Amino acid sequence: MSWLSRYLNSSLGMKQVMALTGLGLSLFALIHMLSHLQLFISLKAYNDYAAGMQSLGGLLWVARGGLLFIVLVHILTAFRLISANRAARPQGYKIFKPERSKFYSRGIMTLSGLLLLAFIVFHILHFTTGTVMTEAFDQHHVVNGVSQHNVSAMVITSFLNPLVAIGYVVLMGFLCMHLAHGMSSWFQSLGLNHPKYNGVIKKVGPIFGVLLFIGYASIPIGVLAQVIK
Repeated sequence: MSWLSRYLNSSLGMKQVMALTGLGLSLFALIHMLSHLQLFISLKAYNDYAAGMQSLGGLLWVARGGLLFIVLVHILTAFRLISANRAARPQGYKIFKPERSKFYSRGIMTLSGLLLLAFIVFHILHFTTGTVMTEAFDQHHVVNGVSQHNVSAMVITSFLNPLVAIGYVVLMGFLCMHLAHGMSSWFQSLGLNHPKYNGVIKKVGPIFGVLLFIGYASIPIGVLAQVIK
C-alpha cells in the first residue's frame, strides 16, 4: 500500500480531504452568491453575466464536472468517516450525554448534508437542465438580434412562487449552518488552529454562514417583495 493510499484511508487523511473539499465548496458558494447578487444591480447585468458564462462552452462543463467531483468526494469521505467512527466504537456508551456541539455535529451536519444533496439534484434539474418547472426555464429574449436564454426572467418567475421561494430560503439556512459549523472544524483538521487565534477561527464559520444566508435569502425575498422585477 502506497503512502498516498495509507494517508487517504487514515482518519487524519479523510478529515483533511473533507476540509479541503469543504473549503472549496465554501469558496464556490461565496462566488456563486456574489454573481447572483447582480440581480440587484440590474437584470441586464445579470443576463450579461449568464451569457458570458454560457459563452465558455465546453470549459463551463469542465468546471461543472470539477465541482460535481468535489461534491461527490466530500459526500463519500463523510460516509467513510462515519463508517470508520462506528467501526472504532461498535458498542455505544451505556450512559450517553452528548455536548451541544456534538449534537450539532451529528444532527445538523448529517441532516443538512442529506437535504443539500437532494437540493443540488433539484437545483440542477431546475436551473441548469430545465427538467422541472419548464415554464420558468423556457424563456428567451433578443439581444443584438440574437435570441438568448432570459436567465433573470427564469429566476424571477421561479421565485414568484411562494413555495419555491420559501423552500429555497429554508434550504439556504441548512446550507449556511452546514458550512458555518464545517468551516471552524476544517481549520482544525488542516492544523491551522493556534491558541492565539482560535477565538477568531471559531467566529469565522458563523460569520461566514450568516453573511452567506443573508446574500442568498435576499434574492427570493427581493423577488417576492418586487425589489427585483
